[in-house]
Amino acid sequence: MKQKGFTLIELLVVISIIGLLASIVLVSLNSARSKSRNSKRNANIQQLKTAFNMAADANNGIFVTTSTWACVSISCSGGFVTYVANPTVDAFFTPYISAKPEDPADSRRSSGGYLYYSSWAGATGTDGFFAAGPYLYWMLEPATIAPGVCGPGRVYRSGTNFVRCMLKLN
Repeated sequence: MKQKGFTLIELLVVISIIGLLASIVLVSLNSARSKSRNSKRNANIQQLKTAFNMAADANNGIFVTTSTWACVSISCSGGFVTYVANPTVDAFFTPYISAKPEDPADSRRSSGGYLYYSSWAGATGTDGFFAAGPYLYWMLEPATIAPGVCGPGRVYRSGTNFVRCMLKLN
């Protein structure tokens, strides 16, 4: 007599294979989401760079002066929360951008948002020396450190849960 159906062992093997494949797909999906958010952050920085450079051009090549880092996104969070929006900075660059950018949310970085500082003293970072001058500063989710990871900027520092990027304005 021929047996109909599957044995318990066969069913368990098939279920475990499906579970393994599903976990691989979820890991890939999370990686794609992280890369997508990082791309959005780099695109936002490119827009801020253009707005600041256009504002400086309209101001005889002079960038607005700040005494500390200023939040230039809709909001700053985590370690960036102490840096608030500066009305003078906002008045300088917002006529040249449709809206202040928003940093895509995630739970991996300790800080979120975009910062501007007019007179950073300069320092040596992961990607070499960063000369003094006006800078934009932002943080990405963990990524492989490779050319272009910071979009238009350069890697300043990196760690297990973040990549800090800086872009000198000129």
